[in-house]
Amino acid sequence: MEDNINRGYLYANSVSINTNVFDIQLDFETKVEDRTTDRIKIVMSPQHLKLFANLLARSVSDYEEKVGKINLPDEKISTSDKAEK
Repeated sequence: MEDNINRGYLYANSVSINTNVFDIQLDFETKVEDRTTDRIKIVMSPQHLKLFANLLARSVSDYEEKVGKINLPDEKISTSDKAEK
């Protein structure tokens, strides 16, 4: 029954990605000044993550076609296992 579904909402301005051979963990956080105010962890299989990544890429492409290119800052973005953006 859908009535038991948690319908929480989190604005995330930071994400950390951790991997192991069995799953991928996405830690979404809301950071205000130098502290974390909210956090949610999503764990999925590598296969599911790859499908999710393809869906995200398609969504970004569709968005840019409708609204315009999304510009990123010139700062370097970390690509380590625990990348934070």
